[in-house]
Amino acid sequence: MSVLTAPAIEVPRLDGLGGVSEAILLDALDSWQACIRGAQAVVAGIAAEIDRRSARELGYDGLAQRAGARTAEILISQLTGTSVRDARDLVAVGRVVDDAPRWLTDVATGVTRGSLSVGSAAAIANALGTPTGDIAADDLLDAARKLVGEAPGLSPDQVARRARELRDELDADGVVDRETALRDQRSLRWSRTPQGLTRMVAVFDPESAGEVFPALDAVTSPRRGGPRFVDADEVARADAIIDDPRTTEQLALDALVDMIRLASRVDDGRVFGPRQPSVRVHVAERDLIAHTGAAHIDGQSTSVSCATADRRVCAEG
Repeated sequence: MSVLTAPAIEVPRLDGLGGVSEAILLDALDSWQACIRGAQAVVAGIAAEIDRRSARELGYDGLAQRAGARTAEILISQLTGTSVRDARDLVAVGRVVDDAPRWLTDVATGVTRGSLSVGSAAAIANALGTPTGDIAADDLLDAARKLVGEAPGLSPDQVARRARELRDELDADGVVDRETALRDQRSLRWSRTPQGLTRMVAVFDPESAGEVFPALDAVTSPRRGGPRFVDADEVARADAIIDDPRTTEQLALDALVDMIRLASRVDDGRVFGPRQPSVRVHVAERDLIAHTGAAHIDGQSTSVSCATADRRVCAEG
């Protein structure tokens, strides 16, 4: 049998989970998760090899291109049924396991032993960074060792945050440079879909995210187990949000639109300029009177109903 042949795993019957004690249930979850981490270590190694065989300089002769994928990450994503980001983490961790820099040796050991997940290993490697003139490899080694010890009780996102905190402690003078580097990556892009929707992709730097997401959290928190309210008005508002037929994502988008609408009305010209943004709707008068037919919003490729046009007239009037 090949060393890469996956062992056969017999899945136990799961119809009796309701009668299992909590202690056994938690122990079983931990045991099976250890199996998953062990399998992830193998998958990461395979992913790294696929990436090596798909190097850009190989062009169409690369493995990914010959398999019909543009990049190794896309091919791995398709084969594993995970996101491209997860595939990228698999490749990165596979490289660490195969040839770990000295400060990540404990990370590589944790992955191969099955005590450290691929997500946490990638978080440590990415957020901790590399040695510089001000940070020695030994300092990063100590920090990585600490993170490997803490990781079993944390999510990958929490591990990444702890890694950034340790990096800041080691290199306080570099905080400004790292902040600037993140801010330089902020962006907002939008494109039209064939259906007439508009897709927006935003990347927030920490300060911008600190402005935007508390506002969105305030709108959606009752849906996400937010604070328990005592005041009758706050309870009523929370109940209304919970019972709202819109999805949480729709609530967030509608709230963002409302924020922009309110901001445009009170702006003194510094943000939007001398002309206040407005929605221009084109509709035939006969259709507006009859409340039937189609209307068109400036800049949009898909028509809207006359009911929407009528609502915009009332809102702008």
